[in-house]
Amino acid sequence: MGNGKPAQSVDDVQRLLRQCIDAASAENSPLGYFPVLHLEATRELLKAASSGVFERPARLRQTIVVLANRYFVARERFRAGKPTTKTWALAFDASRSPSLVASQHVLLALSAQLNLDLGIAISETGLLGEDYERVVDILSSGVERMRAKLTRTSFLMKTMGGCHCSFDEQFAVFSMKAARKNAMLIALGLQDLSGDELLAAMREVDEDATLLGRRILRPGFTAQVLLAAARMTEQTQSPRQLMELLAR
Repeated sequence: MGNGKPAQSVDDVQRLLRQCIDAASAENSPLGYFPVLHLEATRELLKAASSGVFERPARLRQTIVVLANRYFVARERFRAGKPTTKTWALAFDASRSPSLVASQHVLLALSAQLNLDLGIAISETGLLGEDYERVVDILSSGVERMRAKLTRTSFLMKTMGGCHCSFDEQFAVFSMKAARKNAMLIALGLQDLSGDELLAAMREVDEDATLLGRRILRPGFTAQVLLAAARMTEQTQSPRQLMELLAR
């Protein structure tokens, strides 16, 4: 992954995501939660493309590659001790914290993808209009499946499923309606920029996304109480076991 563009095709994306999952499983690391969900979303997008859902399937595949490469590069730089975007650094740093639950790890990564990378990717590939709306619809379905799977991480989450969902719904970052609008605004704002202006605008987007991510780490009082209770029951399962649950 050293050429700046780890994936050249959607097949590369799936292969590299599996490598990320395998590495996290071997390390028993929460860093494996997101690539499990990313791989599932990629497969769903490709399935829709093959069935004729998208008007421009080639552009959709290009967007999948660009979006995944932003994650791969951020992950590679973090693991090499090099600076990366603040939003992804926040998510990766959080993997070292034993005090977070699985939902926080997943939502930190989703924050980086939806509130930073998605808008930048579609500004580069031009995936706008109805095809963009279809992408977000499919990603939304994936988020809902993720919520259901995370609810099964413990007995407590099964019995308090409504409360658990209210935790992530407190934040605009977890509202796909907000993410849909935000990514489009980012893309439109970046489209006509280049050089230093583009870099400055992308840094500003990164700062905004990082602020949203920090709210995941320090939620309100009610959410903190629920998370503390969830943490006690989740401690019986290792990150490797939770990865297996998310992959089902």
